[in-house]
Amino acid sequence: MSSVSQHDPPVDLIDSGERHLIWAITEPQLIRQISDLLSDLPFYDADGHHRYETALAYQRERIEQLSSPTGKEAFDYIMMSLVEFSDPGLVVLPIHRLVRGISPDTKAKLIHWLTNQDLFTVETNPLSDIKANLAENIFHKLKPAEGEGALFGVLGLEDDSLIILRQRPDVSIDKAMPEARSQAYRKLSVSLLNHLILEEILGIDSGKDDIEYTADVDEAYRRVTEGDYQLAFIISLPKVEVVKTIADAGDKMPRKSTYFYPKVPAGLVINPLW
Repeated sequence: MSSVSQHDPPVDLIDSGERHLIWAITEPQLIRQISDLLSDLPFYDADGHHRYETALAYQRERIEQLSSPTGKEAFDYIMMSLVEFSDPGLVVLPIHRLVRGISPDTKAKLIHWLTNQDLFTVETNPLSDIKANLAENIFHKLKPAEGEGALFGVLGLEDDSLIILRQRPDVSIDKAMPEARSQAYRKLSVSLLNHLILEEILGIDSGKDDIEYTADVDEAYRRVTEGDYQLAFIISLPKVEVVKTIADAGDKMPRKSTYFYPKVPAGLVINPLW
């Protein structure tokens, strides 16, 4: 690979402050070497499984239309961006939940549950103390200690306050989670939030209109402050290893739980299917 990158890249552009460089590998021998090196390695679909499933469906559809498919048509291939898990440039950000449509009774139910439950410690943090650098300060407060369990914050439950829910170390959460899911899945902050609070207490379906997703803490705060949404649940930073651990257990990440950065720009490389 180093021999290829010694030459000037055919594509070198800056978009939204990010620089993208692309080199084309066209030598058959080098392509075979790369294929052989990767052939026995596992691949983890961290982002884009719907696109992959769509590509497979399109492949099946096109094969049925051909009398003698060769297995080497353009639709037999799919473009991927492959990144090593340990790449220092790979950043995994959390995706936060914005919710609305909560009745006064349901909100009272949540407050009553928080007051009487024994799964979490509940901390109230005035936003006036951290508003100057809101996102940075919230992530600092939500930085889990080594081995710490579920941890997330809530905006909008109390006026001008961030409520932090921190799982008690001596309390098991197994009863609050689906039995069929792996231990790695059950330990995720977003898993506990989804199943216990959003679904069971608030009665919110993750696929409905009453919930929105954002990776931007400042946007979450603004949408709650402006009244577009009633509550914002702020998730602590996940570790990239969690994705691998859950996949190795034969499980899947919760819906909209991670935002991988940087994103590959759409349309930078195109695979024509004709």
